[in-house]
Amino acid sequence: RLYTLIIALNLVLSTFSFSILGPRVSSPRACRSSQTPAMLFGGNKDSDKKDGNGMNMGSMMDSLKKANEIGKKSKEMQEELEKTRLEGFSANKKVKIVMTGQQIPVSCEIDESFLSEGSEAVQKAVMEAMVDSQNQSLKLMGSKMSELYQGLGLPANLMGK
Repeated sequence: RLYTLIIALNLVLSTFSFSILGPRVSSPRACRSSQTPAMLFGGNKDSDKKDGNGMNMGSMMDSLKKANEIGKKSKEMQEELEKTRLEGFSANKKVKIVMTGQQIPVSCEIDESFLSEGSEAVQKAVMEAMVDSQNQSLKLMGSKMSELYQGLGLPANLMGK
């Protein structure tokens, strides 16, 4: 989901640079298209002030500010997730996996008495604990993303949650 957000931000920013600089074409005739990208920035109201290309500059600036705010808040969220530690346990509580909020494994603890039950039992318990900690991490990340979107006035399920 984070990667999708980053891709979306890159798309938004690349769209802004295209609109600001105009289309990159060699023919001057092609630059005089009757279509304008004004709808990208919130509509084409006649009462809004427009630049020479017919774009709504106020809406474009608002969109740039929102993209900048999303970038800042995303970075803060990533730093918080990096510091967060989540513990996942196997069904029998003999294995504990600690993972960051960014789904990076930090540690694995196995009860020594459990090792005598054989490698298959230990492998199964380790996988259970990993899945548990990863699920907690995904849930936390989804919750943080929803908070971020709602704080910016965007739909909480923007990334298809």
